[in-house]
Amino acid sequence: MKTSITDRIWLGIGAMILVLAVAGAVRAVAETSEDYYEQARYALNRSEYQRAAELYGLAYDQDNSSDLAGDALYWQAFSLYRVGGTSALKHAARLLERQMERYPDASTRDDGNDLRARLYGELAQRGEERAARRLREFADEEQADETKLAALQALMMMDEDRALPILKKILANREGGNIEMRRHALMVLGQIQSDETEDLLIDALRDEDDPELLSEIIMWLSMQGSERALDAIVELYQQSKDPEIGQAALFAIGQHGGHRAVTMLREIAVDEKADSELRGQALFALSQTGDEDLADIMVAILHNAEDHELHEMALFSLSHLGGDVSMDVFLELIRNEHADDELRAQALHFAASNGGVDAAFVREVYDSADDEDLRSQCCWVLSDMGGDEALNHLIEIVRDEKSGEVRQQAVFWIGQFDSDKAADFLLELINEE
Repeated sequence: MKTSITDRIWLGIGAMILVLAVAGAVRAVAETSEDYYEQARYALNRSEYQRAAELYGLAYDQDNSSDLAGDALYWQAFSLYRVGGTSALKHAARLLERQMERYPDASTRDDGNDLRARLYGELAQRGEERAARRLREFADEEQADETKLAALQALMMMDEDRALPILKKILANREGGNIEMRRHALMVLGQIQSDETEDLLIDALRDEDDPELLSEIIMWLSMQGSERALDAIVELYQQSKDPEIGQAALFAIGQHGGHRAVTMLREIAVDEKADSELRGQALFALSQTGDEDLADIMVAILHNAEDHELHEMALFSLSHLGGDVSMDVFLELIRNEHADDELRAQALHFAASNGGVDAAFVREVYDSADDEDLRSQCCWVLSDMGGDEALNHLIEIVRDEKSGEVRQQAVFWIGQFDSDKAADFLLELINEE
C-alpha cells in the first residue's frame, strides 16, 4: 500500500524527534515547602501576583518531589499569567510544560492544560515562534469538548421580549455558584441591541465584583456603541484599581472609537508616569481604530521608552495598525543588527504577516543572525510563507546549520509542508542517521 504524503511527513518528524531530543536535567530534592505554599496562596488571594509567583517558585524549589510540587508549578504559572507581559507568559508556559512532563497526576493538571493552550495562543499572537510550534502540537494532542449551556444558546433564536426577562432573572441570581450561567447570559445579552439591554449591562457593570465577569461585561457593553455606554466604561476605568479591569476598559474604549476615545487613549499612551501595562493596552486600543496617523505615537515609544515590554506592545500595535509607516519601522528594526534580537524576531514575524518581505529577504536575515532564537524565527516565517522557495531555504538550513536546536526547529517546520519534496527530504535525513 502506498504511503500517503502526510504519513511520510509524520513518520519523518517522529524519527527526527527521537534522534534530536535532549533529556532535561533533574533538579535536586530540597526540604519541605508547605510554609512557602501557604504564604503564596495568601498572596494570590490578595491579588499580589508577582509575590505569589515568587513564593510558589520557592515552594517548588524547596521540595520538587512533594505532593504539592505539581500544583505549585500550576499556581506559579497562573500568577505569572495574571502579572502579564511577554516574559512572564513565556515563563508560565515553561512551568506548565514541566508540570505536564513530571507531574501527570497533579490535581491541577487539567487546569494546567487549559492555561497552557491560552498562553501559547497569546504568545503566538505576539510573534513567538516556539509558542506557535507548541500550539500546533498541543492542538493535535488535546481535543477537549467544550460544554455548552443549551438553554441559553437557544435564547439566541428567541425574540427580545421573550429573552430579556429570562436573562434578567439569571443575572439577578448571584447565589449558588452560578457564575457560568451568568457568563453565558451576558454573552446572549450582549448581542441584543436595545435601551433595556444597555440598562442591564450598565447595572451589571456597577454591581459585579468578579474581575473576569467584569471584563466580559465591559466588552459586551462597548458593543452597544452609545455615548452612555462609553461613559459607564470610562467611569469604571477611573475608579477601578485592578490593572486587568483597566486593560479591558481601555480596549473597549478603543473599540468604541470616536474623537473623545482616541484623545483619552493618546494621553495614557504617552504618559510616562502611567503604568506600563496600561500604556501598552492604550497603544493596542489605538491600533484598533485603524487610523494610520497614530503610528507616530508607537514609533516614538519604540525610540524613547526604556521598558522592553512596552517596546513589544508598540510593535504588536503597529502590526495591527498596518500601513507604510508600520512596515518601514519593521524593516528598519530587522536590518539593525545592533537592535535587540527578540524585537527583531517579532518585527520579522509582523513584516511577513503583512506581506512586506519575501523568502529571499528572510534567508538574508537568517544568514546574518548570530542569535539562535532569531534564526529559529526565520524558520517559522519561511514555513508560514510556504512555497518551493521557502522550502528550499529550509532544506539548506537543515543541511548547513551547526546548532542542533535550530536544526531541530527547521526540521519541524519542514514537516508542516504537505509536499512530496518535504517528505522525501525527511526520509533522507532518517536514512542518513
